[in-house]
Amino acid sequence: RNILFVTNFSPSSELALPYAVVLASRYNGKLYVAHVIAPEMYEFVPQNFIPEVRKQIADYAGKRMEQLLNAAQLQGVPHKFLLQYGEIWDTLREIADRYKIDVIALGTRCPLLTRHPRRPCFREEPCLSRPQNSRRSDQF
Repeated sequence: RNILFVTNFSPSSELALPYAVVLASRYNGKLYVAHVIAPEMYEFVPQNFIPEVRKQIADYAGKRMEQLLNAAQLQGVPHKFLLQYGEIWDTLREIADRYKIDVIALGTRCPLLTRHPRRPCFREEPCLSRPQNSRRSDQF
């Protein structure tokens, strides 16, 4: 089975990593760890600085991913780091399709999939979701 763990490197997002690792381990799956750099990152950067800023952001993401993966208990769990550029949800949907993702694990300060975005929420919790095109739950 293919598990996608999505991170923005915040403490909230990292809450879901242990769940993703357990799922991948239990079901002999592969863990895909994704970070998406959105175009908004460059909104106020002068055009001539964008290549350097993009490189610095990618370098930072690589270092943070290395720290995250070193801290996780990934022994024996096949995994792959995906650093992508684009609109966050569109890019995650493309990743889910390309790698035939069965479960998406993400941690959020506000459960995006279960609450209205304008309602305040103060809990941090992991969230698991199945992409629309994933295998039926009885096959997982």
